[in-house]
Amino acid sequence: MPSPIVILAIALALTGLAGFGGTMYFRDQYHQCQLSIAEYKTEAEKKKAEAIAAAQAKSDEQIGKLTKVIADNAGKANTYTEKIVTVPVTRACADSESIRIGLSGLRAIIGNAGGGGNKAVSGPPTALPATPAAAGKPNR
Repeated sequence: MPSPIVILAIALALTGLAGFGGTMYFRDQYHQCQLSIAEYKTEAEKKKAEAIAAAQAKSDEQIGKLTKVIADNAGKANTYTEKIVTVPVTRACADSESIRIGLSGLRAIIGNAGGGGNKAVSGPPTALPATPAAAGKPNR
């Protein structure tokens, strides 16, 4: 029978080999995880760059459209400004021709941007009840 010291040395050697093997296994797993994270980051950066390029292209297209609209509106505004400048000066503010030209120019440029239109020409407003009781609400 071998001596207890030899048995202990063999047991320690086997434990050390098993520990070293386990350490190497987990080290390999760690490196594989790091590689997959790096691949994921590379793929995410590539998708991000593609999304930014697509957004930039869409933004450039929208800016081109808005530039054309702004140029058209500036031309219209200049036309109406010229008309206003050539009108003789008067003291009648709201009834003056320059105000009428300015407002018609504003309508031509903006159009129906508010979305509602003129409420006064669409019919008379509905009458409000004189008292809360007439509206079906109790007095407080």
